[in-house]
Amino acid sequence: MPFALPLIIPGLEADPWKIARPLLLFIVAPLVLGMFLNAFARTFAARIRAGVGIIATLSLILLFALLVALNLRALFGVIGSGAILAAILYVVGLLIAGWILGGSNPEKRKLMALGTAGRNFGAAFVPAATSFTDPKIEVALIVNAIVGIILLFLAAAWLKRKS
Repeated sequence: MPFALPLIIPGLEADPWKIARPLLLFIVAPLVLGMFLNAFARTFAARIRAGVGIIATLSLILLFALLVALNLRALFGVIGSGAILAAILYVVGLLIAGWILGGSNPEKRKLMALGTAGRNFGAAFVPAATSFTDPKIEVALIVNAIVGIILLFLAAAWLKRKS
């Protein structure tokens, strides 16, 4: 993304390292740490898994509440603009793509569907916050995140019941 974004959006002047640094710190580093712990400290990883899961869930709920509370006026401004419908179609499209490309194992399909649809929010905020000055871009990302969180919770509950 740090190198492709300026190519995709003509006229965007973005420092690739300014975009890559937070992505590496907040996405890649925790992923590598988790993989390392799981591979080399399996007992420790198993012991902390439940606690980390609770912290992650509470963090997601807090994120959702803060996104809504801090951007309530802007969110009401997008009603009728098509932004909510676009976010719904985007997230549902990603869920379907993850499901279709998830292989034949039902559990992997579920994981791929939810993972594909849910992984883009955090990564999208980084270049938006560092490279764009139009507040409409940030509001669109917030709408997408809120719609995504709601739809992913509903999809996860539905997939769990379906099991």
